[in-house]
Amino acid sequence: MFAGKYNLRQLEIVEFSERVYHEGLRHKGINGSLYEDILIKFLREDLPDLCFFKGQIREGRNFSSQFDIIIAKKTTNQTEFIKSINPYVSIVERGQALGVIELKKWGNPQMISQGGKIDIEYHKFKRYYPELDYLLVCLRFKDRINKTHNNWESLKENIQADGKYCFFGRATDKNKEWIFPWKENEVLLKENELYLGEYENLIKRIKTLGNKS
Repeated sequence: MFAGKYNLRQLEIVEFSERVYHEGLRHKGINGSLYEDILIKFLREDLPDLCFFKGQIREGRNFSSQFDIIIAKKTTNQTEFIKSINPYVSIVERGQALGVIELKKWGNPQMISQGGKIDIEYHKFKRYYPELDYLLVCLRFKDRINKTHNNWESLKENIQADGKYCFFGRATDKNKEWIFPWKENEVLLKENELYLGEYENLIKRIKTLGNKS
């Protein structure tokens, strides 16, 4: 079951994303920003020797596209005038960056397949930033509760990313997801035991980037 600090973090992140939706906030941009914020919040608490922002990477006068989460060295200075309004956003110098996290609320087989969206984004990223890690985090995956080959466990090895992590799958009964808090929702948790330890694995991977800095 989902016990221990990191597994409870993992559960809280996914439950938060569903409660946002359940409460009626259905704006893709706002919701996505909130999912990034809670993950950044927890990563900052669990990895205080590194910095985490959403924003862009700068090299001279050149700027990257927007990244969901940038992993950076502890010595990274946050853009002050932006920090005063939003502590999660910054421009990060390339020399301070260690990697990025592509965050998806829902992953699906087509998205992570060869030639799919993640495959395209990964190779595009590596052309410009070969020295940086590209990590994929899916809060949930549209699997079939392990009844077919189209589930996270069977497909993840083929994903083009330096690290790939998924925190939760789908429920056999949609109504089960609206029983909060999830830590007391034994049926839902039992169906998703496969995903235990994924947040902790993400933490371990990011720690290796910190060791390189």
